[in-house]
Amino acid sequence: MAYVEKIFGAPGTGKTYNLVERLQEHLNKNCPFDQTLTVSFTRVAAREIKGRIQERNNNKFNDKELHHSVRTIDSYLMNKIREDKDICYPNNYLAEFYQVKKNTEINEDKKRNFYAAMNIVEMGRITIGDGIENILKYYDSQKRTDIGRKFIIQVAESYENYKKNHLKMDWVDVKYKGLQDKIKFDHNIVLMIDEAQDCNRLEWLIINKLIAVSKNVYIAGDDDQAIYRFKGGDVETFLQLPVDKTTVLDESPRLNKKIWDLAQKIIHLIPKERRKEKQYTPTNENKYNMPHCGLIHEFRNKESFEKNYLNMGITDSKVSIHWLFLSRNKRELDMKYSHENYCWSQILAKNNLTWEKIDASNGVSTGAERGTTPNVPVDQIQSIETWTMLQKGNKILGEKIKEFYRTIPPALIRDRKKTSLIQTDSIILKDGQYDYSDLKSKFYLDIDVKAPWYEILNLKPSNGEYYVDYIQYLKNIMENGNYKKSKRILLSTIHGAKGLESANTVLNCDWPRLPYDTYCKGEKHRDDEIRVFYVGTTRTKYNLFLYQPDFSFGEYKGMRHNNFWNKIRGR
Repeated sequence: MAYVEKIFGAPGTGKTYNLVERLQEHLNKNCPFDQTLTVSFTRVAAREIKGRIQERNNNKFNDKELHHSVRTIDSYLMNKIREDKDICYPNNYLAEFYQVKKNTEINEDKKRNFYAAMNIVEMGRITIGDGIENILKYYDSQKRTDIGRKFIIQVAESYENYKKNHLKMDWVDVKYKGLQDKIKFDHNIVLMIDEAQDCNRLEWLIINKLIAVSKNVYIAGDDDQAIYRFKGGDVETFLQLPVDKTTVLDESPRLNKKIWDLAQKIIHLIPKERRKEKQYTPTNENKYNMPHCGLIHEFRNKESFEKNYLNMGITDSKVSIHWLFLSRNKRELDMKYSHENYCWSQILAKNNLTWEKIDASNGVSTGAERGTTPNVPVDQIQSIETWTMLQKGNKILGEKIKEFYRTIPPALIRDRKKTSLIQTDSIILKDGQYDYSDLKSKFYLDIDVKAPWYEILNLKPSNGEYYVDYIQYLKNIMENGNYKKSKRILLSTIHGAKGLESANTVLNCDWPRLPYDTYCKGEKHRDDEIRVFYVGTTRTKYNLFLYQPDFSFGEYKGMRHNNFWNKIRGR
């Protein structure tokens, strides 16, 4: 029978820190690290936990050991079912499926409803069960009148047939496969679950199976930060989970009183009967002696914003102050709008600073896109280094080769089907090292060893200004060694940054879209939007800057506030 402890607390109270400390206590008692499992909600959060474990243990564990013991639920399950070689690595095949359907069966009138129908199919499978019957139960619960039952059935059946005919599976399939009796889970001395409030029904079924084969279980979460209900997040299961002990954290090393007071104004817009009240003592500590700790909401353009606030250490390489730029909409992180609109990357990239962008849905680092200012993902830099080593005749560890194959384009591989799994966690390359000749003969790499790194990454210079600038930008930061420095700047949506913290947080408040106008359209939407904004404001340690542009998508807003903002300000 497992010992189960729930760690509960407000933002910044150290839930993840306490998880790592619980793990460390067991490691100090000679618990083997490979008999522990830490499950995080996103890959970014998992990476954060790995860093804390390494820091706590003086970099004792190698990448393979860390990957084995710290991962997402999806990654863990995929490792368990990787022996099935007849399937492609799971993905969200919605876009691919849509391209097929729109050219065949879906007419122009139905295209607009297709994604809504697919969301119903996915959510029905997650929240109720697999099969048409359960999908229709979810559909009936939503009381949708714009999409007919017949169309839902058509889309669901077509999607399943598409996956079957192409030997593909999505991440919901992975979870259902993981629940099969033939899948045997590892026996863990220590099991830790972070950000548990956002786990959906299927993930809780997996967690229960993990608990059944574990001796010591620690589960951390906070119902006020449950921001994935739109993806089936089941916070009620977390709150009602039977445990041997509940540890309530009530003191924070992160939030100072001013930011905490703002956060309380936000979260208390949710009635007390729909949330669990928390006792909390904020810190007044300010290690960096920053001149501001408050709200900035009067900036009308990016020039004034940069002039007044982005010079507070962000361009000084000697100052180790981390910045987190948050937006409700991921398009604001990477698109070039009209000159009136704000684009975070424009200010950051022009200073030749390395920075990273986090995807909205799953916390995965995204690559540079056409039309954006340069963004250098970590895996891209690592691939450049790997290719440079291969060109010199050096051998590379199997894990590095796997990362390399994730980055290079499919056109450089002669037999994509045989090598697709190399790019994933589905197989583990044999211990040992591989050189260029191995990749060419065994792993079907089809490019000359003399090719420059921008060709191996499909970054060939062209007449397009972006590509030329991007290659030069990469050369600059590599020559200056900036890419080896820790990331001080992170661009993310609020959802992507969940579980992270930063010395400074800039929140793009494009009203009324943050929060959405759904704030005024029913309790469910209102509560969810409040929680999203609450999470965004509580990521910071020292300074919170709320930026509100006059223009958004070319439309003049005129500093217009919605009802949500008016309530926070007491109007």
